[in-house]
Amino acid sequence: MAALEADHLNEAQIVFCTLSTAGSQIMMRYLRRRWDLVLIDEAAQSVELSTLVALQHQVSRCILIGDPQQLPATVQINSAAARLYQQSLFERLARAGHKVVMLSTQYRMHPAISSFPSRHFYQGRLQDGPNVAAPAWQRPFHQERRFQPLLFYDVTAETRSKTGSRSSYNPAEAQFVVTLLKQFVENWAPTGSNAPQKLSVGVITPYAAQRAHLDRLLKEAMVEAKRQDRASNGWDGVTLKVATVDGFQGGEKDVIVFSCVRAGGRRGIGFLADIRRMNVGLTRARHACWVVGDSRALVTNVHWKAFLDHCKTNGCYVAPEKIKAVSLGML
Repeated sequence: MAALEADHLNEAQIVFCTLSTAGSQIMMRYLRRRWDLVLIDEAAQSVELSTLVALQHQVSRCILIGDPQQLPATVQINSAAARLYQQSLFERLARAGHKVVMLSTQYRMHPAISSFPSRHFYQGRLQDGPNVAAPAWQRPFHQERRFQPLLFYDVTAETRSKTGSRSSYNPAEAQFVVTLLKQFVENWAPTGSNAPQKLSVGVITPYAAQRAHLDRLLKEAMVEAKRQDRASNGWDGVTLKVATVDGFQGGEKDVIVFSCVRAGGRRGIGFLADIRRMNVGLTRARHACWVVGDSRALVTNVHWKAFLDHCKTNGCYVAPEKIKAVSLGML
């Protein structure tokens, strides 16, 4: 088997692997020739030492692709982070004056979704591609007020801490997310054997406790729909992923629901204060991004206040007094 792997590696013109695999025994043993190019994706999310693993091979040229405006590598030890262990080679080279080319056209987000990130995170330099600017990128569900491309649902609720953990969750906010998604899939998810491609839906949150709570509630909703044997319940027409924001970097879905969790205005907003985490959360959606949070907490942060102001200015804000109407399907 080792000989067969060696033959394949020696004959390969292109090799795809992770950074850690690039340093594996078989790679170090058989990839001894000079490579014209090493291309590293998500390079801004890799610590320097991990990137150097791939560069220990004979490399003529290296291209790093990444977004320093989004989340860096996760470093658990505070003392290491304080000494810039989480810094990427991408960041180091950019600070040293190496040429950085910005890919300024995005082909994912509906223009209503991309407008705020472009202005707030990328100095207005991020432009919409012709595909997302075309009428074909609109979806039928956009005609409903509660399912517009971008919305902020202002849910006044209470944050709780999970027993034995520093993670937070928000039961009322989670229940609203489930109610909103039940309405959406029952009305707009494709059904039947001749249905087109399934809708992809992502539910993201900064907190592991909220992720677990949402995951449980959504699974219960799907089981209940099947128990009632409703042929048009809609859940069969969607693919669903529930994850933390950090776990969603690099991903995308047709519809994203972002549960902010933090409520009130007295204790700060925790993980949400990281502008890079905010950027990731607001840029995962293709056709709809619905943010659910408590404005009383979010206005204490300059970046989230800017987002709230953007939503209010552009008719994308749903006030607390209208949340009950949404829950009843009356908005």
